[in-house]
Amino acid sequence: MRIALTILLLVPLPPQEEPTVRRLIEQLADDDIRSREKAAAELLDLGRKAVPALQRLAVSGDIERQSRAVSILKRIAEEEVVRLHWKPGPRITLVSDGAPVASVLDDLERQANDRFTYDPMDLQEPVVLSVKNVSFWDAVEALCRAAPMLTWEGSGNALRFTRKERPAYPSKRQGEFLVWLDGITFNRDFDFTGQGRSAFTIQLAAAWEAGILPVAIDQRITEVLDENGTNLMPNDRFSSFGARVDVSGGRIRKDSAYAPFPPGVMSVRRFSKVKGYAAFYFPRSYQEVTFDLLATAIPVQVDRVTIAMHNFRILKDACVLELVLSSTTTGNEPMLDRLPSNDIVIVDDLGGEHRSPSSSRSHSYSGMSYTIHEHLQVPFPDGRTPKTLKLHVLKEVLEKRIPFEFEDIQVE
Repeated sequence: MRIALTILLLVPLPPQEEPTVRRLIEQLADDDIRSREKAAAELLDLGRKAVPALQRLAVSGDIERQSRAVSILKRIAEEEVVRLHWKPGPRITLVSDGAPVASVLDDLERQANDRFTYDPMDLQEPVVLSVKNVSFWDAVEALCRAAPMLTWEGSGNALRFTRKERPAYPSKRQGEFLVWLDGITFNRDFDFTGQGRSAFTIQLAAAWEAGILPVAIDQRITEVLDENGTNLMPNDRFSSFGARVDVSGGRIRKDSAYAPFPPGVMSVRRFSKVKGYAAFYFPRSYQEVTFDLLATAIPVQVDRVTIAMHNFRILKDACVLELVLSSTTTGNEPMLDRLPSNDIVIVDDLGGEHRSPSSSRSHSYSGMSYTIHEHLQVPFPDGRTPKTLKLHVLKEVLEKRIPFEFEDIQVE
């Protein structure tokens, strides 16, 4: 973080921003907490433009404003790290006075630099719509409201629009992300004693704009309150540990939370509250690890991650090996896949790099340890000698958390 802040502080403040920044800096000392929070949010939105003034405030004599300035500087630096992995989403303007839905979708696809799939002939209903300078997901939501017989779902890295009424899912939109409840189902099953019991399953879904690729997503439902305010979701019921999101995995992630009702309770008519979060993880830094293939491989330690190489051998036209990555974790921490498969290379005696066209990967979890087994077969030209194995291990991640709290959800 110190490096990120140092870079930010080298950026001069444009003269035209001086009055705005000065006003917001003064509002950080306002007696009204809402004014202070609003000023902090606006300074965060200004980003680099606000850094020099905040830096001066951070070394001033006012302890309270010092603390606020340091906090905003840290958040600006974190936002800069996040923005290395995607550009801020475009602002969308859609105006239609009866144009076909397909025509409006074409306009939205072009403005968002996105990719949609739909049948234009099936979406010819006229739509009246006027939204200006809104986020992508706000524009999609506005279009679906204006055209009730229109819904969408993920289709690889594209969004697929169809002529179908979209269910009224409770949702939370924040910037380039959208989180919503995707369904609630009830069922009867039996416990280990053979006694019947009622249970429910809630599906949580998240989607993100084109061009965004988290290394992991961790979705959790922490509270499901019945009509009386009783939490029906035990803490250990939603154990969705962050999993790797590959490019081919698409732009929507769904997870299910399951919990039985207390004894004697068959069902509920509504949930008074469903609370939780979706956390998106982005790489902050990697560490390069090397193994000498001509010597005995010694395990390498990266923070709490141990990387070992086993069973390296040379075949007629390839090399095969196994990488084992073990990571300790705590109960409140997601398990991230810290081994990017496209960053594993074998270097030959002439400096040539060779990658495996595919790999076989397995994951296992035992107690507080998470293990990845990567089996590789790397094509290797005749006459070359394999010397070094190089790989990048994800060392630090930045979390982008989207909390949600949905209230008064009818379930029958």
